[in-house]
Amino acid sequence: MKYGIILLALFIFFGFGCNQSSVTELAAVKEKLAALEKENQTLKVENEALKQQNDELQFGASRLLSNAKKAFDSKDYTAAISTLDTLKQKHPLSDEWKDGERLLQATNNKLTEIAEQKRKEEEKAKKEKEEKLAKALNKMKMRHDEVENIDWYNSKLNLSTYGGIDSPLYLYIGYKKHTKPWIRMVIKYTARSWLFVDNCKINIDGTNYFINTQKFERNNDSYGILEKSDVSPTSEDISIIKKIIMSKKTIIRFIGDKGTEDAILSKKEIQALSEVLDAFEFLTSNN
Repeated sequence: MKYGIILLALFIFFGFGCNQSSVTELAAVKEKLAALEKENQTLKVENEALKQQNDELQFGASRLLSNAKKAFDSKDYTAAISTLDTLKQKHPLSDEWKDGERLLQATNNKLTEIAEQKRKEEEKAKKEKEEKLAKALNKMKMRHDEVENIDWYNSKLNLSTYGGIDSPLYLYIGYKKHTKPWIRMVIKYTARSWLFVDNCKINIDGTNYFINTQKFERNNDSYGILEKSDVSPTSEDISIIKKIIMSKKTIIRFIGDKGTEDAILSKKEIQALSEVLDAFEFLTSNN
């Protein structure tokens, strides 16, 4: 409307500014301008009224209270509090706000209940986690390295009467505070004479697999010789270990410069693999 008035004024200036012979036409234009100005003022009043109606629709006390109740009933307590906050700011002296105060208290009570329930659930989950950890580690023999501050875990089933480990294949776990636990895999050959092992083949229920081995360390004492590979197992190695755990019969073939030697894993040695792997997987998922 404002632009229409401006254009009309320009028309007057250029159309009649140089030729004022028709007073009647000029008066008509002035009358038209007055009418347009009045219409413009009317539109402004109507626009303001529409804005007030829109505000009432959106932020009227009754509408705000109704929306807050709907949010509360649908358990959207954050939205309920936000709507009630708007009600308080815009209509602090209204009867609706008096009801809103009671609804706000009820909403806060619900949030307190939810927070308490969450705290109890977290406490229960923590307790269950600690119990599972204790159960998993109860089957382990722990040795603490004071110098490196590392706890080493091995299955109790692996330990012989003299405290050593006789199994030709076993797992053990290392754990240091504030770090992820790690797992190691040992393949060892013991005898009275050297085989000079450099590789191993594992037969699991008739299927052959080659497992990860690095350079074998060699040692000997009065009990005989020891050739041992101590490595961090790959995901493929872990997959083979799991097959061993499910197997009926597993044979380890040590391959060396002096020939080959076989060792059959006992049920107890296989069970020890299972216990260490379970403990490791549990420690990994909870650290």
